[in-house]
Amino acid sequence: MHCHIATAHPHPHNRLTAKGYRVLYQPLAVVYHQEGTTFGTDATERKQKLMARNREVFIKRWESSLQHHCPSYMQSDTAVLRKMGVRVLWVDDKILEPDRDSGSIRTYNIMRILQAEGYKVTYQVGLWGV
Repeated sequence: MHCHIATAHPHPHNRLTAKGYRVLYQPLAVVYHQEGTTFGTDATERKQKLMARNREVFIKRWESSLQHHCPSYMQSDTAVLRKMGVRVLWVDDKILEPDRDSGSIRTYNIMRILQAEGYKVTYQVGLWGV
């Protein structure tokens, strides 16, 4: 997920990608955040100072990679799709039925080839005549 982060802990995504690992996005994942486990939930002056300092340290450490991130106001799923490159919208008149016709098998294989080439393929059944 690419988003604005102000945290006391380094984001594990950055450390992994810096070591050459690839981080995959799972759109059905749920993240639970426990507010206040590091500094507590009260807004003390000390906490505010530490958060501001940690934000500066984070930005300084990851400045070069943050330049390629999407803006903080962008939804994470939108940000992920934006980074996928060229998108293809494939509109068909029916749902693919590879077990019933050769055209469905051909269409399916073409979409797989496009995905293997790095395209984000969205398949949409048209609503003609509705």
